Amino acid sequence: MKIIGDSHLKGSATRISQYLNTEFEVCSFIKLGVCTNQTVHSQEMEFMSLGRKDAIVINGGTNDIGNNSIKK
Repeated sequence: MKIIGDSHLKGSATRISQYLNTEFEVCSFIKLGVCTNQTVHSQEMEFMSLGRKDAIVINGGTNDIGNNSIKK
């Protein structure tokens, strides 16, 4: 499982891995102050290499609020 998001997700990989068994590897990719579209775009190659049993959690929006680019 890979967790992608902004600073609000700091430490989430550690907390989530406590609830999963050892068969799961949890890692996070945290980018401070980035908008959701930038986060997703920066991980496109990672998305292309996903397998059937892979999971990615994307949390975003906090840096998009009040930003005119949200209409995109």
